[in-house]
Amino acid sequence: MKSLADHLREKFQVESNRDSENPLGYPLTRFQSIYNDLRGIQPGFYLVAGGWNYGKTAFLVNLFLDLLTSSPDLKGLFLSLDDKRNYIINRLLGIMTGISLNKLKRKQNSPHETEKLKIAYDRLIHWAEEGKLSIKDIQQETGIITLEEEIESHIDTNSSDPNLVVFIDGWKNLELLGFEEHYNQLDEPCDEQANRLKNIVSEYKIPLFLTSGIHPHGIDGKSLRLEDVIRVTGRFGNNADLVWIISPKDDESYDYDSLPIMEVKFAKNRFSHVREIRNFRFNRSTSEWLEPDR
Repeated sequence: MKSLADHLREKFQVESNRDSENPLGYPLTRFQSIYNDLRGIQPGFYLVAGGWNYGKTAFLVNLFLDLLTSSPDLKGLFLSLDDKRNYIINRLLGIMTGISLNKLKRKQNSPHETEKLKIAYDRLIHWAEEGKLSIKDIQQETGIITLEEEIESHIDTNSSDPNLVVFIDGWKNLELLGFEEHYNQLDEPCDEQANRLKNIVSEYKIPLFLTSGIHPHGIDGKSLRLEDVIRVTGRFGNNADLVWIISPKDDESYDYDSLPIMEVKFAKNRFSHVREIRNFRFNRSTSEWLEPDR
């Protein structure tokens, strides 16, 4: 291990030579406000928490697609531990084409939409063939022995930059990734699992995203806070470098609104000073998350 003095010299050299306009992490195009808040998606552990059916998976898929689209050399691994692979693929297609999730599963009525869908499929096929895109679910026969082995299969160990982002949707099923199941009778999370995820992020120097479904209201019945997330997720929330809490701006009309405004709250942020709430429009029919002015 290098001495503190050597570490400080190296840190100064790297950061003093970094262009002030360059991002600190992977760029974003669709989520411009988040990019500005963080100056890019940096290596670290990101926890996306919110009530059930609040669009967490859709948010994750939008972010995943934005990262892959904005960085040609970046590879993405999406592990769906709650839903089948086609569920994630359909969301990608809906975001890419603007065609509703139900409609894109059938023959299109117009040549224009047929062409849009073909272009989207061709792009995903190309990404998959070149190793840029990998989507796995809990029902695939090949399975995953451990998360570490799965990550290593996507990383060029000879390169100093892993150029990989990992998204895990469904933290309660982590035992399917080689994690032992250690939930007690209260169904509480295991510190060992949370520490292992943190070690994976540190070892491979990658951004890793994890979703957690929690009760939409805090202990006092009001809006969710960081302490509510940590109460449910335990060390997952403690270990996270960034915690986003997702909730509808208008909870009463959410179930009936096809284009609700969603709030993404920076409940915890070790990457920058931002602790604010960002608003997005959630198009339920296509899974698109959009900046309000887009």
